[in-house]
Amino acid sequence: MMDPESPLIPSAGTLTESPISKVRSFAGYYRGFFFHPGDSARALAQDARCVRFGLIAFLVPTIGYSIVYWGLARSGAYPSKFAPWIAVPAEHYYTANQYFIVPSLFGAWILASGVVQLLGRFVSARGSFESTFGVLGFAISIATWSLLPHDLVVGILGGLHIIDGRAHEHAMNAPTVARALLWSFMLVYFLAFPTYFVNAVRAAHGVGTRAAIFLGVSGWVVYQFVFLIFNR
Repeated sequence: MMDPESPLIPSAGTLTESPISKVRSFAGYYRGFFFHPGDSARALAQDARCVRFGLIAFLVPTIGYSIVYWGLARSGAYPSKFAPWIAVPAEHYYTANQYFIVPSLFGAWILASGVVQLLGRFVSARGSFESTFGVLGFAISIATWSLLPHDLVVGILGGLHIIDGRAHEHAMNAPTVARALLWSFMLVYFLAFPTYFVNAVRAAHGVGTRAAIFLGVSGWVVYQFVFLIFNR
């Protein structure tokens, strides 16, 4: 018979109040994800506040890019290089993006979490959907910082008419300093997202490196594809 005084060790995917969760605030998890995503995701996956904290973390990209597209719409910019996939005239596309951005981001997050959870059956993943959803909310939020500061500066300066949004849009698609700067941030973006996804999934599901890469990259590709359908 189990000793009633002995501590319970939760299995992977069980959402319980662990000792570490009692002392970790949301801010503590968020800081931890920057530098130790695996350890933080492992603790968060066992925390009853996992989904709630994931939702709070996800406010960073949703609020951030709502501001970006507000500014781009006011600046007169439009997609000058890549044609929109949705049937909206290019000159009105950033105006439409103000309404697409929040539902498209949440849809991408939910779908990516579902795909990771389903594919996890093939590699003996042990985490729950709630833990997957929560840790990926943090992974997306932290990885978004790789590009968000650049986009916020461009969007806000354009929205306030400090810079010519349309001219800057063209400059980012020509051999200019603006394009070099953008692609420098994009390189960090394309490294950060799969890195944080893989680390978060490995910790939440207790799988090996190969399985974590398979699940993490698959989830990120789904997230990125849905994002690109609605936002260019």
